[in-house]
Parts: sequence; C-alpha cells; structure tokens
Amino acid sequence: MKKRLLIAIFAVLFAMSPLAAQEHVFEEGDMRLVYDDGRQELGFFIGQDEWPLVASRAIVGSARLRGSSRVRAQSLFSLTAIAPENNKIVTLNTDVADEVSYSIADDGVSIEFFFEEGIGFTADFILRDDGLHVCVDTSSFVESEEMFISSMQFLPFFSASSVRDEGFLLIPDGEGALMNFNNGRRGTYNEPVYGLDKSEIRTVSVTQKMPLTLPMVGISKSGIGSMIAVATQGSAMANIVASTSYSDNPYNIAFFEFKLRKSIEQSIASDASQLVYESPRLFEGRMEVVYTPAGEEGYVSMADTFRSLYLDDDGRAEKRSILLSVKGGERNAFKVFGIPTPFSSYEAITSWDTVLSVLEDIEDTGSVLVNFEDWNRRSLSGKDTRSFSWLSAMGSRRDRNAVISFAEENGVLLSAAVEPVRTTSRGGDVTRDLSSQPSRQYIYGPASSKGEPDSVSYLRSIDKAVFATDDSGSFLPSYSTVGECISSNHSDKNGYDRQKYVDIVEEKLAESDGEYLVYGGNFYSLDGAVFVLDAPDRSSGMDIFDEDVPFYEMVISGICGFSFSPVNRSADPVALVLKSMETGASLEFEVTDEADFEWISDAIDTWQKDLSRVCAQRIVSHEKTGENSYSTVFSDGTCVTVDYDELSYSIQGDR
Repeated sequence: MKKRLLIAIFAVLFAMSPLAAQEHVFEEGDMRLVYDDGRQELGFFIGQDEWPLVASRAIVGSARLRGSSRVRAQSLFSLTAIAPENNKIVTLNTDVADEVSYSIADDGVSIEFFFEEGIGFTADFILRDDGLHVCVDTSSFVESEEMFISSMQFLPFFSASSVRDEGFLLIPDGEGALMNFNNGRRGTYNEPVYGLDKSEIRTVSVTQKMPLTLPMVGISKSGIGSMIAVATQGSAMANIVASTSYSDNPYNIAFFEFKLRKSIEQSIASDASQLVYESPRLFEGRMEVVYTPAGEEGYVSMADTFRSLYLDDDGRAEKRSILLSVKGGERNAFKVFGIPTPFSSYEAITSWDTVLSVLEDIEDTGSVLVNFEDWNRRSLSGKDTRSFSWLSAMGSRRDRNAVISFAEENGVLLSAAVEPVRTTSRGGDVTRDLSSQPSRQYIYGPASSKGEPDSVSYLRSIDKAVFATDDSGSFLPSYSTVGECISSNHSDKNGYDRQKYVDIVEEKLAESDGEYLVYGGNFYSLDGAVFVLDAPDRSSGMDIFDEDVPFYEMVISGICGFSFSPVNRSADPVALVLKSMETGASLEFEVTDEADFEWISDAIDTWQKDLSRVCAQRIVSHEKTGENSYSTVFSDGTCVTVDYDELSYSIQGDR
C-alpha cells in the first residue's frame, strides 16, 4: 500500500512539474503535426506512419555520424554564417541553438532560434490541407556587424532513410532521375533550381548539365508511400542537395538549401585562394517548402500530386504532333574582296514561299505547328521586340499573307519566337530599348559586390524587357530565354535577385495577351503556356543517378504540348522518335531549305499517324519493362511500349 501511494504522489508531482511534456496536435485529413513542448520536438505523421523531420536519435546514436554531422542530423535547420572581417565560415545547427522559444497558433507552431554568435531567426511549421508548410521570412533574421547568414538548409534530414530502408529519391534534373537508396554511389547532387545564374558564370562547363526545371524533390519509401517537397516561395534562391548512403553517411537524404549570399573563389597568391562572400544580402522575402504526401509509392503518384496542386489543368494543351521550326534569316557582314566591313545586311535562310510549299505537301495539316525563329530585324540586332516586325528578306507581305491564309484554312497553328531577354556581345552598348536608355547588365563580382564594367557581355534586364504579341492574331508568341534562362541584376540602380527575376517574368506573362509558347519550360513559365519547346528529354546523366524517368513530361502531359530537339538534326533520330512515342511529345523538324523536306516528309508519313494517337495526352502510368524498354499508358487507355535496344515500338488500344 505504501509503495502504491509513493507512485501516485510521484505521478501527481510529475504532472505538476514544468518539465512535464505537453503535446500540441494539429490535424488535417490523415496528416498530423505534433509538438512536444517538454522535449521541444516536432513530429509529422501520415496515418500511422511517421515521416521524421530529423534523423531518429536512436538510429543516429548507433550510426557512423560523428561530431557536427550527428548534430546536423537532428537539426531542423542548418545555417552557414560568415564573419566578413576575417571571412570565417561557421556552421550553426538548430539542435544546439543557445536559445529556443516557441509559440502555438491555430494551425501550427512558430519556433525562434538564437545563437551566441549573434544570429537568430524564426521558423513557422503550419499544417494545411496540402501538407506541412515550413516557412522562414528574412524579416525575422537577427544578424550583427560581425556575422551574417549566407545560406539555410531546410530539414536536411527530413525522412532520412537508413540502410535498412528501400526506396528512391527523385531529382527533377532535366526530365528526371532516380537515386535508389543505398546504391553505393558516392557523391552529392548539389545544383541550383532553374540552372545557373547567367550573371555569374566564370568558368567553362566541360559537361552538359540539364537544368532543374521544377522546384521539387520526391521521396518514395517501400511499405509507406511517397512524399514531394516543393519550394513554393524563394525557389529561385535554392539548391537541391541529395545523396545516398555510403561509408561516412548512413542516410539517403534530399533537401533544399537557400543561398542568400553569393561567393567566389578569389586568388590571393599563385598557389593560394580564398572564398569571398558578398556583404549585402540582396534577397528579402519568404522561403517556404511544402511537404505533401503523394499517396502510393512511385514517381507517377508524385507527378500526379505535383500537377494537381501546382498546375492549372484547363485543357489548353495544343494537340500538334508535328512541329516545324523555321529559321527565318541571319545577319551577315558586307565583305569587300573577302574582307568584312562594319556594314551588314539581313539574308533569308527560309523564305515564305518555301514554308508554303512545305505545308502544301503535308496531308494532315491540322496536326502541324509552325514556329518561326530569327525572323525579326530588331531581335537580330539586339534590340527590344515591341511588335511583330518581319524580316523583309524572307519575302513580301503578300507572301506572308499567303502562308497565313493557308494556315487559317487548313488548321495550321503559327507562332514566332520573341526574345525578351538575350545576351549580346560587348560591341558597344548595343542592347537598348526603344527609348534609347541603356538596358545592359554587367557580369557580377561577389568579391567586390559590384557589376564589373569590363565584363565580356551584357544581359538585358528583365524589368526592361517587352513580351511582344502579334496584334493581328495570326501568330502566337513563343517566348525564348525566359523559360530557360534566369539571372539576377546587380546594377547600381534597381538591382534584384533571381527570385525577383522570376516574379517579374510571371507578372509579364500574366499580362501578355492571349496564350503563348515557351522555350525550356521552367516551372514559373508554365501557367499560360500551350506548348513547351526544347523540353528536356534526358537528365544530366550524373554517376550518382541510377536511371532516367520522364517525370517532367508526366507533370506537363495533357496540360502543355511539348517537343524535344529537332529530329532531323539529331545524331540518333530514331531514339528521339521513340522518346516522343513514349511520352506523347510532338516531333520537331528544323526547316532551313526545301532540300530538308524530302527527309522530313518521309518521317512525317512514317510516324505522324501513330504519334497523333498519344500526342498531348496525359500520362497515367509509366513503368520499366526490361533492361531498356518502357511501357506508357495514356489517358484514353492507349498503351505504348518502346524498346531502345531493338529501336522498336508497339501501340495497343482503340484507334
């Protein structure tokens, strides 16, 4: 009896103690966010399964992680801070923050972290019907003159999968790539969302890297399901970092790291260099990553989830199985006795008459999209294109009207490439808008935090760019560069970061009249696009990848039409045709001369009928069926199987 009484008294005292844990539970559907204010720990659950926000303490204790790596594995955030006076770099992990405080709201928790180095910030964990929102606003930053924040890793060990787990990481590199858990491939993927900043390029790339067109990563765990993490705010400032387990790293991890200050390696002697960070932080705003359950295991479920949340499936996709890319003209220098002069003229590569004769030989013209490139004199001379002003060398207005009339009568869709942003050579201040105000942008030097006046090229500032449209309504604009090129502006006036660039592009695209086509197809350019040109058809092929998957194509399938590079300019045209059959892409052919069309005509006759059955349809299923063969099911039930070893395909389903 005495023993029971002591236990009861101890239980009451423990319940009254300020150290007694109290759980705050937030629920949305089958998702739960749990905050234990005694341990100051967060938990995220889908049904009965936990998707840990940090690595498990029990697993970390028995794992191969040591020292700071172990601390980082249990931190919600990991920061890099810089002391500008001596360029000292410090890593700060929130698991060992010197002060931590929290506040509870109706839909989540706000946590404030502070470090003795004078660094602090506030993070919000909010549960909504689309998933767990993790947000940090730079307005909450505490920095000192002695130290400032240069980067932040969001949940670097979210759902850290150990050597006992089976599954994969999905990286939207190019079309998409899988990294299988515990694949034994040593190395880390670390690339910027939307590719390199063109204002910072310093070195020549010896390998062709494909850009990250979508601001997301995916995790699929056997027996549990899939999850996508999407950078919904500040994405253009982020890198995707991913690695699988190896001798010194027992985890498979993927996360976003937001780069808030730029750095450059600066030589200080013939055999020594230092990493210099810029002092001002140009980016001001919110960083947010949303973690959304994708239900079933696999990348198809991830694609469905991403599309349903972030793209408007309004049936705008143009079902055009054949794309003719027409090169209009080029600017050539006058030569006297073979010697170039300062004068130049514009010469036609393809005339209007040639285009018309090509179209007249196509049987099913209603499936054709014709896109004109290098057709505008202003674009060729490096000036803004405020209206569609056609290159006279291609032919007369009567010739052009004949093509337009044929297109209208036979269902051909016409478009013309417009370059709102472009790079020009340093041949004087050639990039100006029509008000004669300079529209240049110097290559930026983080070491000096200034634009370098001796840089070799100019980049047109996006805020001065004009997104031209055709007032006659005959041609849809196809916006080049903005969907595949992104750069910050470090001029002395009106400077902006990469995220501001993205915001300006989205605003200008929303203001443009009518629908449009876009090159490259970065995520921010997709809202009003009816077609994506030069869509990625492969990944960068890095050694840490296990296989490519057409994830990008699955995301935009049925929403945007899309095409890859020109088939008749490919070193392996049959493989490119098979890729189009596998994904429902349009076949692109580059037209520069009537001589091209004999081969093009045969190719169209051979593949157009089959391709038209799947073109612009939504992909509902995709799987690997052999060593180098794949099966795709489209929304109408049509199933296409391709074999890249045998260079063959088959189609099943109702015609």
